[in-house]
Amino acid sequence: MANEIDAVMISTPDHTHFAATMHAIQLGKHVFVEKPENSINNYYAINSIPFSTLSIIHLLYT
Repeated sequence: MANEIDAVMISTPDHTHFAATMHAIQLGKHVFVEKPENSINNYYAINSIPFSTLSIIHLLYT
């Protein structure tokens, strides 16, 4: 089933966003996530992922 899923939307409690996002990226999934734990370090960690992973990552801050 994991091969049938192309993208995920992370809509869990804020404190779990970063771990869930990183796990999805490691599995090669496209990710839509809002506020990865409100941490600038987590934001930079996600944005430093090489484009060679071929994942589309959309970070939304409101």
